[in-house]
Amino acid sequence: MKETTEPAMGDMQYFPTVLDAIGNTPLVRLNRIASDVPPLVLVKMEMMNPGGSVKDRIGPNLIAYCEQQGLLRPGGTIVEPTSGNTGHGLAIAAAIKGYHCIFVMTDKASEEKRSLLRAYGAEVVICPSSATHDSPDYYKNVAYRLADEIPGACCPDQYSNPANPATHYASTGPEIWRATAGKVTAFVAGIGTGGTISGTARYLKEVNPKIQIIGADPPGSVYSGDSPKPYKVEGIGMDMFPRNYNPDLVDDVIRIDDRASFHWAQRLAREEGILTGGSGGTALGAGLTYAKRLTANDVVVILLPDTGRGYLSKQYNETWMRENDLLVQAESDQPSLADVLTYRRTHTRSMPLVVSVLPSDSVADAVELLRRYGISQTPVMENGRMIGSLTEDLLLRRLASGEPLDTCAVGEIQGDAFPILDAHTATKDAYHVFNDCTSAVAVMRDDVLEGIVTKSDLLEFWAHQKTHA
Repeated sequence: MKETTEPAMGDMQYFPTVLDAIGNTPLVRLNRIASDVPPLVLVKMEMMNPGGSVKDRIGPNLIAYCEQQGLLRPGGTIVEPTSGNTGHGLAIAAAIKGYHCIFVMTDKASEEKRSLLRAYGAEVVICPSSATHDSPDYYKNVAYRLADEIPGACCPDQYSNPANPATHYASTGPEIWRATAGKVTAFVAGIGTGGTISGTARYLKEVNPKIQIIGADPPGSVYSGDSPKPYKVEGIGMDMFPRNYNPDLVDDVIRIDDRASFHWAQRLAREEGILTGGSGGTALGAGLTYAKRLTANDVVVILLPDTGRGYLSKQYNETWMRENDLLVQAESDQPSLADVLTYRRTHTRSMPLVVSVLPSDSVADAVELLRRYGISQTPVMENGRMIGSLTEDLLLRRLASGEPLDTCAVGEIQGDAFPILDAHTATKDAYHVFNDCTSAVAVMRDDVLEGIVTKSDLLEFWAHQKTHA
């Protein structure tokens, strides 16, 4: 019998700390989404860093720079203005180095991001996103003030700290060059602090000056030449130019609005299986727009800065998207009854979507309810189910017949329940239901009454659509 031995397994492989696992993120080809543009389109998967974003790269180096400058000493406190991701990167490094963290964010930051920072033991301070950069309530100004007031505190300041772009010059740029075997012809990234795009661009331009650097920017940001105004996408765009941004290294900046950014991020998840945040959608939209100008010989690398798990309550939440008027409808799609209810919710906040009565309520109380809310009909509900309706027409007919309604209960005179339509029913299909004497329809979603839609609701919504088309 021939003897066999197992081959030696060699040395164990592991990282000394989680910080050593940062970087060397892969490039992934886009197939379906990029099928209509000539070049090869690759995305750099920064969500595969330990903390889920490109900002993991700069966290340790921002801290190291402050230590080298004598600004941060053992047991000190790190105070940083952040949209969330830099905070995560700093919090990971701080946990290992033994620093306390206070992060200052705007109220635009998702609840997931706030909770994640607290999970690392950090304190989170929230400031109004409406505050301008000259206001004491502006999130950066609050962070700088706290860093001055707290003994032993230091603000690494990702917007001006030279370790930010230097990190990307030393890691992100070389990784892209190596992974593409030097064939990259265009690099696309969102612009926030300016560190990622400036540092990466400096390296790529040094190895090949012909490489085009494309910035992605939301409306309301100065990078694309707009005047400052609010926008929903997080982590990119600025109301003033930070020190770490080098415009000489950026060949073009393409503006992508909130609706398109979230649309591209959702498509990326559904068509390529890649879950990224809204700013990743901005970069993707800009990259595909730029790719239309190129040839099949080009290679485009788009940096996806973070995972979409921090935005499940926002761009991946249909209710939030509807309430903020951010859903993108295909050309063949029609507005639905859910859209009508969303419009009502945002324009008539004082009135509930469902105003109902019980069969045991007195008619007098029901009439008072109709008068209070200025409505002409209401469903009759019992145990969470719609069992009938009460309308002005019905009440007037009863009064005309001489019935003494002041002593009646609603259940004694109620009419038939309203017709039921699903929330996804197109408004054009709902129009036909009102052709007869129907005054309202009940809109249901998964056996739950979402609201009542009347003729006037449909007309108001139609007028709103025409005005904003």
